[in-house]
Amino acid sequence: MKQGTCHKGHPLSLIDSFLISDYTSISRVITVLYDYAKKRKNIKLAKKASEALQYTSIKNIISVVKSSTTMTELRLKRYLKGDVAAVISAVRASEKFTILDLQYGKVDSKGAEAIAKFLKNSETLRTLILENSEIDDAGISSIGNALIENKSLTTLKLGYNKIYFKGTLAIARAISVNKTLEHLGLEGCSSPRFNMKSIIDALKTNKTLKVLNLANNRTEYTSIGDFKMLLTTNRTLVELNLGYCALSVATNNLFNGLMANKTIRILGIEGNIIRCKQAKIISDAINVNKSLKKLNLYKSSIGDKGARYIAAALKSNKSLTHLNLGLSKIRYDGVVAMAEVIESNKTLEELHIYSNTMESEALEVLKKAHEVNKTIRLFTKAY
Repeated sequence: MKQGTCHKGHPLSLIDSFLISDYTSISRVITVLYDYAKKRKNIKLAKKASEALQYTSIKNIISVVKSSTTMTELRLKRYLKGDVAAVISAVRASEKFTILDLQYGKVDSKGAEAIAKFLKNSETLRTLILENSEIDDAGISSIGNALIENKSLTTLKLGYNKIYFKGTLAIARAISVNKTLEHLGLEGCSSPRFNMKSIIDALKTNKTLKVLNLANNRTEYTSIGDFKMLLTTNRTLVELNLGYCALSVATNNLFNGLMANKTIRILGIEGNIIRCKQAKIISDAINVNKSLKKLNLYKSSIGDKGARYIAAALKSNKSLTHLNLGLSKIRYDGVVAMAEVIESNKTLEELHIYSNTMESEALEVLKKAHEVNKTIRLFTKAY
């Protein structure tokens, strides 16, 4: 490699700067840099050295995994294509990796089986990220079955893969018995064969999962009462995302369940159409619930009347700190109601009300209210 072959800012430009000769392998330099940075607790340098791995060959990646004495995190997002199984084999043999990030790579059936085998026996792996990795339903099923026996993993992200009926059932079985998993991402599968009900049912017995992302999925297999059951029976979930799930009337039961729930802190139902009656139930839930901190109603179409319902509840609510009402068809009357909230509510820290049909008069009302209470971060324009 010759000096100057990579543009400034590219991870490999770090390697360039060391004037690697034709007799020094990239893998050797990355290994030395990474180990040097870790021993001296230079997090920034270690991160750059690790990022450089993404742009090298499978052979170099395996060489670094085998030779590094300090590397415990392997982040190959976006670029891992090729013999994934060989990389996983090297990681498994090292018996020291805690984080494995292969998102946006290409994990074939052989690679998925290797990951499952690693997961089944690993005592060190804490985080496994496989989002957008082109894993098919059989591969997801293998990973789910391995999770049943795993006793170390706390974070598993499988979103935007081909997860169908068999895959969700395997994940659900694992959730029902697993005692370490705290964060599960299953968003964006978008198939009518994604069995959301099996995941919800598994949460009846699960006592460790804290974060669950089911956004952008179909709900064909769920019944209206499933969502109420989810929030009334589960006592560990802290964050739940059901955005863009076409919940429809199921929203009623979801928020009826929220009235009895004492653990949910963050709830996302953005992109679901919410009518007036449903907005009233949301308002009632906000009135009763004392634990909810963040509520995302972006693109919910609640309109002025719905905004007034929410505003009425916020006048007495003392727990909600973040509220997103962006792109929700709110006009002048709804803005006035939210302006009153800005002036009187002492708990709300952040209010998003951008991308609504607000004329200059409505914006002026918000501006005056914000002058009264400047502690709230107010967002009236899209980012």
